[in-house]
Amino acid sequence: GKVISYSAIGAAFGLLGAAIAITPQIRGIAALGASLFLVLYGLRMLNVFEFLRRFVFRLPRSLNHQLTDGMRKQRNALVTGLLSGLLLGCGPLQAMYIMAAGTGDPEQGAMILLMFSLGTLLPLWGFGMFATLLSVNAMRQLVKVSGLLIIVMGLMMAQRGMMFIKGGQMNMPMTHDSMPMAH
Repeated sequence: GKVISYSAIGAAFGLLGAAIAITPQIRGIAALGASLFLVLYGLRMLNVFEFLRRFVFRLPRSLNHQLTDGMRKQRNALVTGLLSGLLLGCGPLQAMYIMAAGTGDPEQGAMILLMFSLGTLLPLWGFGMFATLLSVNAMRQLVKVSGLLIIVMGLMMAQRGMMFIKGGQMNMPMTHDSMPMAH
């Protein structure tokens, strides 16, 4: 259900991006926006700045309550997985949604989220199993390491965004102002 949900939402964001004229600069800006989001989320996990504790994107409370109440009544793993794409306030997931929109293509958006969901499936399951064996102090340390990894991922995404922006400028058509002067 999680894989289907993430892929469908990725396709929707890709379609949204297709409705907007996606240039390399816009793709770069989307990647930079996603990277900023990841870096802030990682800093929040590290508890570096107090004001970042409030840095959480969630669905409106009424919709969130309806969805969680429906999940409790259903007690169905497939339904829970399908709704996880909407309910998770996960920084990396939300950054991937931004990246999917930046593709401007529903297929590419779905593929990004499909790979993200498959790539996180076993590690998250394993982490959940492993976390039950850890002490509270060890969990705090693991959260710090996770925060650092998210920051690194955000910086890598920023580098990709800068490459799009710089590459897009090189591919821009020459204008009268940018043409070399004839002597």
